[in-house]
Amino acid sequence: MIRKMIAIASIGFAAMFASQANAATATFDFTTETSFFTASPMSFASGGLSVDVSSAAYADPFVWDNGAIRTELGKGLGVRFGAGDQDLAIDSEFGKDLVIFDFSEDVSLKSITFTHYEDNDRFIVFNDSAVEGNLQPGNHQSASPTGVFDLSTLGPEVMGDFFAIGALARGSSFYIAELTVDYGTVSAVPLPPAMLLFAGALGGLGWITRRRKVATSS
Repeated sequence: MIRKMIAIASIGFAAMFASQANAATATFDFTTETSFFTASPMSFASGGLSVDVSSAAYADPFVWDNGAIRTELGKGLGVRFGAGDQDLAIDSEFGKDLVIFDFSEDVSLKSITFTHYEDNDRFIVFNDSAVEGNLQPGNHQSASPTGVFDLSTLGPEVMGDFFAIGALARGSSFYIAELTVDYGTVSAVPLPPAMLLFAGALGGLGWITRRRKVATSS
């Protein structure tokens, strides 16, 4: 009986961490080459995950597809709106530039790397909403770009398959160099049934041990 309980405990322990083992991390590097500006989505792949990246603009409360996007060597993703847009970064010169990320499956945003930014720049994250294909502004609408910004600090709303990141405040300008996400099993907590199985098995072992001790002492 004890051997059976030990076997159940081992299975429960393995299942408890199965979700963590299934999760994978992908980093998309947008700095490796300079491409032509395009109004069509650009496709990128990392590991078993892919993402389509396109340009858009934001004027509260609307987001609309517009402009063109490209990668620039050593800098990253930039957006241009017409011939008059002289700043080829993601900026607020002609509306508030956005970069839309459309992933092949649900992800959890981990971090983003910016280049060519200043301390007074501001960026915004639009999150996947309950309505397919719709975006909603995130809670942190006045964050400052940093070399590497921890997106997990924005909370559980940074999970989904559809996001946008762009310039918010007037005068803001920056490039997106890298984006890192978790995919596969994006939940970082153990599975509740596995925890119950594991706890039950341990409890059973304790009960059997106690019964044997009692029997011996009597």
